[in-house]
Amino acid sequence: MDTVYDTLEQTGLYTLGEDTHSSCPWTTINLHDYKTGMVAFKQVNTGLCYIKPSNESLMEAIEVIRREKMGDKRVIPSENWKIDQQVLPYATVEVIAGHNIAEFCKDYEVHNLIQVPGTQHKQKRSPCTLICIGCTVIVTTKEQIGL
Repeated sequence: MDTVYDTLEQTGLYTLGEDTHSSCPWTTINLHDYKTGMVAFKQVNTGLCYIKPSNESLMEAIEVIRREKMGDKRVIPSENWKIDQQVLPYATVEVIAGHNIAEFCKDYEVHNLIQVPGTQHKQKRSPCTLICIGCTVIVTTKEQIGL
């Protein structure tokens, strides 16, 4: 995983997938906007961008990444999320997630992720899940859900 932090803007950019020697068949670039409390998962190979709320802080994220780079393989909280089938226009994304995430996703098909109630559990991180630093978001691909 490649990471870039901007402490002034309170954002974190995380790249996972083929280009980072992961066994995942797609590349995902994740933008966490810690000011707005939102995260975007951009799947480069599919042209999809998912957005969801996040309650992580930049300092918590930096600590989790530091531990993982040192070999920490602890079990982490996981939540199941489903993809809202409605494609979100730029203006809606900007209202929901802020300007940084709207710009980040602007050339992609954007979908909101909706948490499935009662699905929080703990599991080891899989290489093909969307990473939101303190949790793993498990979603199906667009093709699997018939979008």
